Amino acid sequence: MLTSVARERDRLKVGNGRNFVDGSWLSDAGDEFDQVHPSTNEVVASMPEAGVEGVDRAVAAARRAFDTGPWPRMGARERKKLLQSIVDRISDDAEDLGHLQTLDNGIPINFSVSTRVSAV
Repeated sequence: MLTSVARERDRLKVGNGRNFVDGSWLSDAGDEFDQVHPSTNEVVASMPEAGVEGVDRAVAAARRAFDTGPWPRMGARERKKLLQSIVDRISDDAEDLGHLQTLDNGIPINFSVSTRVSAV
């Protein structure tokens, strides 16, 4: 059971969110929303709402990256190597990712850690 959202949030170095689009951090001057722990209602972090302009920019960047970025020109072995490096990183950080998931949605830590490890 999570006894202190604030202590766990600080241990994991959870800060307020920012939107990263097309290689840069957006300066969102719009509204924010609080991500709260569902069982304690404690604020885990504040997140910016993206807004129409931010979403349009993100979609355009994703389309451009897919069409003209390195991925469509990579061979299967290169893609496998890249994806495996992501799997390795997730595996290395599985416990902390599980704790972050618990902060986000309140599921038991043992469940979030074990499902994250078995998923990779």
